[in-house]
Amino acid sequence: MKSFFSQEIRSWQDFLKLPHISEDAWVYRGQSRDWQLKTSLERACEQSAIDLRHAPAIEKALIDNFRRRYDGNDRQFVNDDTLYCLALMQHHGAPTRLLDWTYSPYIALYFALEKSEGNSVIWCLNQKWWMASARRIVGDERFEQRNRYETRKDASFIPLYMTIRPYKMVYLENPYFFNSRLNIQQGVFLCTGDVTSPYQDNLKALEGCSDAGAVIKIDCEMRTENRLQALKELNRMNIHRESLFPGLDGFAQALALRLGMYLKFQNE
Repeated sequence: MKSFFSQEIRSWQDFLKLPHISEDAWVYRGQSRDWQLKTSLERACEQSAIDLRHAPAIEKALIDNFRRRYDGNDRQFVNDDTLYCLALMQHHGAPTRLLDWTYSPYIALYFALEKSEGNSVIWCLNQKWWMASARRIVGDERFEQRNRYETRKDASFIPLYMTIRPYKMVYLENPYFFNSRLNIQQGVFLCTGDVTSPYQDNLKALEGCSDAGAVIKIDCEMRTENRLQALKELNRMNIHRESLFPGLDGFAQALALRLGMYLKFQNE
């Protein structure tokens, strides 16, 4: 069974010493260590005791239902571009094949630490490795179609992701038109190629996934004091719940998350 290369950090200073946080070649995801890398579609099927072999049909039904009910000003994009539709569904909490990542290691660290009790990880994925490995599985032509404006929508998305014989892989995707949250969080999606298989199986299907230069799992072993210090440093960079989720909900959630920092740093 393939496993991922891992390393450990215990403080903000340890994080800053990580060599790849200053490189542009990586994307990141911060989350609880107790969670595997799973899409919301995979989790929803598990919670309802539904075998993943039914996931393609379930996904189609979810998309069709969302399109029927959606009445926003961008309805034409929702109907014409399945990735745009999935991104909007993801934004509002519907189960999809997409998994949220970010180009910013600092934003990933925030998501790893914000509700953590020293039990979190940051996943790091090398874009150059992933692109080369995925192209070996699928072929250059399909990905070239994804990169051309003329074929950027369903003309290239459906043959790549929603075929009878799906490709087991993950691929970096963003809709041509971003929603505001994607822009603020420097977000990007890693899209599952084969939804009948777990997300991590799709990732492990990429050649070399256990190499240190491909996927890195960073364990954040921070005591409470170090965790709060890291969150304070991120707050100074304007990375906090209120900035990442603009609006009243983000502001209200930020108040609760700041309690620990307030008690510790009120006299500084």
